[in-house]
Amino acid sequence: MGARSKPAAAPSRPDIVLSVRVGAVPEQLRYAVRSWAAHLPHGHLVVAGPSPSWLDNAYFLDADPEAGTAAVLRAAVEDRAVSDPFLFCGPDTFVMAQQDGAGPVLHGGPAREVEGMAETYARLAELGHPDPLSYEIGVPILFDKAAVLVALDAAAELERPYLRTLYGNLAGLGGEPAGDAVVEFRGPRFPQDAPLLSVGADAFVHGFVGVYVREAFPEPGPYELDG
Repeated sequence: MGARSKPAAAPSRPDIVLSVRVGAVPEQLRYAVRSWAAHLPHGHLVVAGPSPSWLDNAYFLDADPEAGTAAVLRAAVEDRAVSDPFLFCGPDTFVMAQQDGAGPVLHGGPAREVEGMAETYARLAELGHPDPLSYEIGVPILFDKAAVLVALDAAAELERPYLRTLYGNLAGLGGEPAGDAVVEFRGPRFPQDAPLLSVGADAFVHGFVGVYVREAFPEPGPYELDG
């Protein structure tokens, strides 16, 4: 059946908006989607970007991820068929345990310690957030459409805005440190009891964490043609 246009009726559970850039690892995306189907309550899967050939029962979002996160978020906000709020996920996001809702709110620590975030950090300081947190960690975030517009306005004059971080601080998400839930290495020392994992492409393809994820979701899910 493949991906298709989404009907106007909105579900009671939030949709998942998935942004897929050129070069994404197809099998990493496949297992991420399997983990959401198994453990993350949601309405529909809405995809922006190139759709893999195995994808089924998903809907297109008219946005180009290569134009940046802002383009995808604005398209999701403006598309009345996308739920409000909606979950924003990437192909590096794995949900490893059943969630009652959107899952825990996690952050990556002080934004001042994240390389390349000085511009976003300064903008948040101007807006009354002198010590903002980083939310650039690849785990699901529940986005309220009105609050997304506030974050997009704040990002309007920035050369390289970090939208998740702008949104998280301006919306007052708070949350807990992600800690070892972000896995960028091939070795075996990763938290197997973590409900959420953000896994780098190399770690997924070549690392112990990739084997762990693939063994956790061996069967095709409802978003696969062979599922």
